[in-house]
Amino acid sequence: MRNLKRIGAVLTAMALVFSLNLTAFAAVEDTGYSDVDADSWYADAVEYVRDNGLMSGTSETTFAPDGTMTRGMLATTLYRIAGSPSLENENLGYPYADVPGDAWYAGGVYWARLAGVVSGYSDEQFGPNDPVTREQIATILWRYAGSPAAEAGANFADEGGHLRLCGPGRGLGSGQRRGKRRRRQPVPAPE
Repeated sequence: MRNLKRIGAVLTAMALVFSLNLTAFAAVEDTGYSDVDADSWYADAVEYVRDNGLMSGTSETTFAPDGTMTRGMLATTLYRIAGSPSLENENLGYPYADVPGDAWYAGGVYWARLAGVVSGYSDEQFGPNDPVTREQIATILWRYAGSPAAEAGANFADEGGHLRLCGPGRGLGSGQRRGKRRRRQPVPAPE
C-alpha cells in the first residue's frame, strides 16, 4: 500500500513537472492564479498541488506554468509529498555550498539527500536553480518510488545514462517524436 501511495505521489509530481511551460492568460477566479486558465488541461493539477500544500506558485497570484522546473523545486515538492519530515537539528546548508540554510528549497534539498532521492553534482554542489532534465526526473522519481525493479520496455533512440535504470516502459514518460525523449533537455510542458 505504501508503494501505491508513492506511485500516486510520483504520478502527481510528473503531472506537475509536465505542466510548467505555458503562456500566461488573464486572471482566472477558479484556479486563483492569473496565469492559469481554468480551461487549461493542467488546471486541476495546479489546484490540487495548491490545495494540498505541495506547491505554492511564484507569488500569491501567479503559478508560472511557462517556467521550467528546477532541481530545488522538484526536491521541495517531493519533500512536501513525503509529509515534510522534521529536519530539526540538521544543518540545512551542509554539504552543498550552493544551498544556503535559509533558502526556501533548503529543507527539500537536504531531505532529498538524506533520503537518497536526489544527489548533488558533487559533494559540494547541488545546482538548486538548474533546470531539472528528463533524465534526472526519471532517476529521481524512480528513487522516490523505492527503486522498483525495471521491466523490459520499448527502446528509445536516446536511451542511456540514468534512463537505463528506469526509462522506457517504466511509466515515466512516453517519449518524443521518432522515439526520442530529449533526455538531457530541461523539462518543458505540455508534452
